[in-house]
Amino acid sequence: LFITPLLAFALTVLAGHARQRHLRRFVQFYTIPLVIAGAGSLLIVYGGFDFLDGFVGRVASAFNTDADAPRPQQHAALMAAFADSYFWGSGFGGLTSVIRSDERPWTFELTYSRLLFNAGLLGTSILLLFFCSYMYLTLRKIRRSGHASIQVSLLTGFLTVLIAAASNPYLSSFDFLFALSIIPLILNSKDLLQPAREPHEGAPQ
Repeated sequence: LFITPLLAFALTVLAGHARQRHLRRFVQFYTIPLVIAGAGSLLIVYGGFDFLDGFVGRVASAFNTDADAPRPQQHAALMAAFADSYFWGSGFGGLTSVIRSDERPWTFELTYSRLLFNAGLLGTSILLLFFCSYMYLTLRKIRRSGHASIQVSLLTGFLTVLIAAASNPYLSSFDFLFALSIIPLILNSKDLLQPAREPHEGAPQ
């Protein structure tokens, strides 16, 4: 919720479409959730409300650094296995000392830690190079596009999925593969030309 407008504004600047009104809307958008968050925090701390405990606990669990928590355990196991073959990686399907699923022991919740373990420095660097190259081409396309607002919105959604995938195996799910089609969609999109206006009767041709 909080990072989405920040991403949208940053992409608008990078694509060369930022205007003064965008900065004004950006500030206005952030003012509302900050006020709501502040009021909600006061209600929880001083009002004794506990209806948000489940939500707060869910958010806190994503940043849990307790060594006994599942995600820190996975990260430690993946990094230890990565150190054994840091250049080439283990290959996709490699296993570690931590098993999260008996049916699919090669799956992990930490997408990028698993990628580093599977692909090693070489494979991860190649994928990162491809990603940066296509991001550059996409931003260059948006810079010349007449539909920049739509394309920036799509690219913002794509990046939020990638951020969420850091601690959740979204990209391993078939349902979320649609996100990977957003960059090709933007790169292959064609700007629609405005229809030519009919000249008025008597107007010079």
